Amino acid sequence: MPDTFQQNSSPVFLGDTICSDPAAQIVTATTVQPASFRYPVSERNKNEHTAPCLLYSVLFLSVFAFLRIRGKDLIPGMFHLLVNRKKFEYLQNEGISANITTYLSALILSFSAIAIAMGYGIHHTFLTEQTLYIFGFLFLYHFTVLCLTHLIAWIFNMPHTGEEVIVNVWCFHILTGLVISPFLIALFFVEAYAVHTLLIIIFSCLGILLLIEFFRWIQILFAHRISIFYMILYLCTFEMIPLLVLYKLLVCD
Repeated sequence: MPDTFQQNSSPVFLGDTICSDPAAQIVTATTVQPASFRYPVSERNKNEHTAPCLLYSVLFLSVFAFLRIRGKDLIPGMFHLLVNRKKFEYLQNEGISANITTYLSALILSFSAIAIAMGYGIHHTFLTEQTLYIFGFLFLYHFTVLCLTHLIAWIFNMPHTGEEVIVNVWCFHILTGLVISPFLIALFFVEAYAVHTLLIIIFSCLGILLLIEFFRWIQILFAHRISIFYMILYLCTFEMIPLLVLYKLLVCD
């Protein structure tokens, strides 16, 4: 009896495998795994708003093409203004009121790009209520600055200074969105691993343009011999406080 028990419980050898249960010895053919499982595959960017993003891209490029045809050298002139402050005279001679359709179209493109980029950077989705809030806030801020600049220039009898500031406000607000727009459109359709890099590029461009705008205002105010007190008051009211308000509304819940 012990010999029989020992014989039944002894391991069974099958090729190079060892198994204590003969019934468990089932020979199966080795299945070849597909290439997608054998090699690492990058995760795709799961954009739930592909159709709206595609529509926005088509509209953006169509309006931008219209601006390039209708605005002639408007956009290159704005880029030249970043380098040379005296270039504002060229844009001023073109007349903002005479080309208000072109300026407003360019401003809508710019602020829409900024709003979408900021909304995605904060909430990780392209189309939200916050995107509309940012867009509305930017428009309110833009026209508030224009109205206050006109009022201050009239009160202190400085029309030339007011005109230069107004031209620079239009220029920087339009260029900011147009500069980041190629990276924003690419953000809609790239792989997931490239999203972080594009966001870094977008917000770096925004930061650099804000610094250029800040130093340009200082240059303008010094050139027109504005007192230090009014300079600080202007920069805090028109530049710093709106950014803090926007940060408080969107980031600090």
